[in-house]
Amino acid sequence: MRLLALAAATLLAATALSPAAAQRPIAFAAEAPAAGALVLPLGSLADLERRGAMLDAGTRAAVTRALAAATFDYASGSTLALRGLGPWSMILVVGTGSEPLDAAALQKIGGLAAQQT
Repeated sequence: MRLLALAAATLLAATALSPAAAQRPIAFAAEAPAAGALVLPLGSLADLERRGAMLDAGTRAAVTRALAAATFDYASGSTLALRGLGPWSMILVVGTGSEPLDAAALQKIGGLAAQQT
């Protein structure tokens, strides 16, 4: 039993000090993909103009209507998957809340995007 406890403590210490626990650099593409899934992190409807700049007017209007119809609350972690808009297989709207986005918030958005797409 003592050996098992020692092994568990060693594993825990090694995990805590591993590079996986360190901050990893975060980078964003300069342009939206022409196909596949598009993720739009939005804290409010006003963010759609800036973060949805790649959307044509018709697609932007459709996203606006979908957000209103779903009564999307923009809360951190909330999601809305939209299909059949523009050239993308999915537009995933991820709520960011009203707080500024830091590395942890961006990591959370990335995790939600990976789960939903």
